[in-house]
Amino acid sequence: MVSCASQNPVKIVLFLIGIVLHPVPGAALAPDEVVVIANERASDSLDLAQYYMRRRHIPSEHLVRLDVTAEERCSRQEYDEKIRKPVRRALAKIDPEKHIRSWW
Repeated sequence: MVSCASQNPVKIVLFLIGIVLHPVPGAALAPDEVVVIANERASDSLDLAQYYMRRRHIPSEHLVRLDVTAEERCSRQEYDEKIRKPVRRALAKIDPEKHIRSWW
């Protein structure tokens, strides 16, 4: 027979796991707080971005299209000219009041 004392640690662990894994409803970002960045040269990037935006109800004007290499790496100059600057310009245009909290 199993005693009550030996069952308590299991119940406590299960309770703690439930707390950790339970989703917090208020923690999600609102659709207007997200910008999605897609590389027009990368296979399926635009399709995936549009799918994600539809599923999350992200406004279509929050899509930033880039034209950069589809390779894993790029030079610092290419990053600055074709990624950093266009993304910053797009964020300033889309969200001048700085409500965007995430980009994907």
